[in-house]
Amino acid sequence: MTAEIKKKWLGAAAVALLFAATLLLFTPAQLYLTNVFEFDYLFQKLLVWLLVVTGTCFVILTAIIALLPQKGSAHSRALAFFFALGVLLWLQGNLLVWNYGIFDGREIEWKKMVAFGVIDGLLWVAVLALALVKYKFVAKIARAGSMLLLAIQLLLTAFNWLQLPEMPSFKKYSFDRSNRFDFSARRNVIILLLDNFESDVFQEVIDENPAFKKAFSGFTYYRNNVGGFPTTYASVPLILTAQYFDNSEPIQTFLKKAYFSPSSIPKVLRQNGFRTDLFPGNTKILFMDPEIFSNLEKRETGVSRQDVAYLYDLSLFRSLPHFLKRAVYNNQTWFLKNLIPEGTAENRVAAKDALGKKGALRFFRKRDMSPDERQSRRAWQLAHSRKLFPPQSESVPDVKFIIQFLNQVQAATPGDVFKFFHLHGVHDPFRMDENFLPVELEPNRTSWKNLARGEIKLARFFLNGLKKQGIFNHSLIFVMADHGHPRGLYGRTLPPDLALRGSGEIPKELEGVLQSGIPLLLIKDIDAPQEGMRTSDAPVSLTDIAATIFDRLQISGNFPGKSIFHIRENEQRQRRFLYYSFTLDDWDNQFLPDLFEYEVNGHAWFASSWKATGRVFKTPR
Repeated sequence: MTAEIKKKWLGAAAVALLFAATLLLFTPAQLYLTNVFEFDYLFQKLLVWLLVVTGTCFVILTAIIALLPQKGSAHSRALAFFFALGVLLWLQGNLLVWNYGIFDGREIEWKKMVAFGVIDGLLWVAVLALALVKYKFVAKIARAGSMLLLAIQLLLTAFNWLQLPEMPSFKKYSFDRSNRFDFSARRNVIILLLDNFESDVFQEVIDENPAFKKAFSGFTYYRNNVGGFPTTYASVPLILTAQYFDNSEPIQTFLKKAYFSPSSIPKVLRQNGFRTDLFPGNTKILFMDPEIFSNLEKRETGVSRQDVAYLYDLSLFRSLPHFLKRAVYNNQTWFLKNLIPEGTAENRVAAKDALGKKGALRFFRKRDMSPDERQSRRAWQLAHSRKLFPPQSESVPDVKFIIQFLNQVQAATPGDVFKFFHLHGVHDPFRMDENFLPVELEPNRTSWKNLARGEIKLARFFLNGLKKQGIFNHSLIFVMADHGHPRGLYGRTLPPDLALRGSGEIPKELEGVLQSGIPLLLIKDIDAPQEGMRTSDAPVSLTDIAATIFDRLQISGNFPGKSIFHIRENEQRQRRFLYYSFTLDDWDNQFLPDLFEYEVNGHAWFASSWKATGRVFKTPR
């Protein structure tokens, strides 16, 4: 090989590697490493895929560039063009990172972002034009420039890899769904959690339609209930362990201690012979260990084609100019992911159902259906034949849950059982109406109540299913929320009896704090007489859930909180609430935003009962 040919091939290899590695290796690797909690597979497994894809592209592109004739300008123009592309991909993905909001299913307002397209477009056109006009000069610096950018990206990726936290438990285990709706014929503790269900919304709905109360015959509605936190990440661990997170340690470290603590509901019940099955909306809120949960199985840590396609979609979205992002986003069904055949039934059900995102993988497909899918399809057909749900509602996650439940619920487990089910509830954006139709509702209180009526109907189906199988009477059942609305966007309405006792005004400094701190709570005791729904203003808290369960099951111990069954309505209690402003990006952080402490003395629906203590548990910097 002559020096000229060697130089030609080395130049082609450098430029090809810059293009391929920037788009197909370093950008997806950075997305993973800086959002590690967003992915449930290991980086080492992903890296194999990235290297294979990058290597394939690199070899092909190197050959194409190197085999172009040296005479004329074809080879030089190709070197300049692909070097310019590599530089643009790097600039776009690292410097021109525009804010497109959170990918939670809401449409991106593309028309309001024209300025992004103008800036991106001018840059891309200018750089590519320069590369093609001054191709000789650009070709001369392409090899050295490529190696410099590759070195920068390699160092940054290595640094982020070394900074990875300890592998969280949700990457080690997954949930076995085979016995999801198997209950005990003897004794059950059941928590049905309806996310974001603010207590005053429930009160308003049942006041407008008293017939809804019949669904909760035997329950006590504890409307003077105080939550612990404004969002799921800290609220569910508080419910299940009675432990407050205070930013003194990384939250995943806290979760391990909390779920192994003496007040951990699943741990204590498991130690006392219960089967403990949990089905969370997000696995990050748990510390997953077989000593705590019965329905765990070792996670298959392999990376599917769908996983790789989705990560490459994110890479394309980050690296391409604004005017191409919309095609990649594809109304959040994504470009590459939509082209790849779907994975297993477990992946299809679990991956997106909990978040209810628009464009989530469709559950019912006729081709490549697994036994689980066929069973769910039969359940859907049975439910539809009974005219319980309209045919379009199969795309609503909570409706799918209830359909499967009604088809599979049975009292088949010989011992005692604890079940925790986390539904989408009335979380915004609102994508179901009271008739279970998948519609986009306007973000206001009227829509919130519309969705709430639908969720109450689904809860009624759930309770009726327990009754038909003889499970209801000998079960301690909680129908509850983890928090109210974390930003208080849709207000808070006092019912007539409370409006006579206090002002309905909420001062600006308590907006979002008060509303997020009054989650729904209804409890039915074991063998409770079914004499209608009772309302109690006893001053209770989510920290009392563990003590209530252990007291009712006669499990001794020194637990935080107090059994709700022993709290009098006129009792004076000081309850604690920690407020923070949360975004979906905070799921990826090791700590929560600053926590502001409040004390609640009196009825939780009155602003006068809420006082800031002045204590702030800050995020470590």
